[in-house]
Amino acid sequence: MNSEPRLRELLDKYFAAETTLQEEWELRELMKDGHLPADLQVFQGLFGTLNAEVEEKLNPAIGNLVMAQIEADHAQRGKIIPLQRGYIFWWPRVAAVAAILCLGLWWMSKPAATPENELAQAEKVIDWSKYEPKTPEEAFKITHKALKKVAVELDKGTRIAENMEDLGEMGKVLQ
Repeated sequence: MNSEPRLRELLDKYFAAETTLQEEWELRELMKDGHLPADLQVFQGLFGTLNAEVEEKLNPAIGNLVMAQIEADHAQRGKIIPLQRGYIFWWPRVAAVAAILCLGLWWMSKPAATPENELAQAEKVIDWSKYEPKTPEEAFKITHKALKKVAVELDKGTRIAENMEDLGEMGKVLQ
């Protein structure tokens, strides 16, 4: 019973995770004692289980059997040759290099796309002289139509913006 204060001190340190391995060993030895106060007998099962796990040993026959099985598996597998040192798959590497070289040569032989080249190509395809106004009145009509179209589109945009403001007010009301 005179070990009871030391037992309580070690238990407090153990549950605060402040014990050393030597103190934990001492705590296990004190818990093996059958003369514990009633309030500390609750912990005897916990430390009894821990002691049983520490004392459990592996049967040497089982260890030898496992090692024999590992050695037998290792002998059956044979020698493994890593692919980095083997010359088995050399042709895909050569084919990849050849493909990259061909793509590079094709890309370099392509004529460069400049704005002058694109403009020259567009002028060859479209004859813009058909669309040029011949008289000032015709130019005025075309300009008037274009400005009218712009005004109509701007008006549509204004109406849509007003409707969006109405929707925003409806959202405030619904909230």
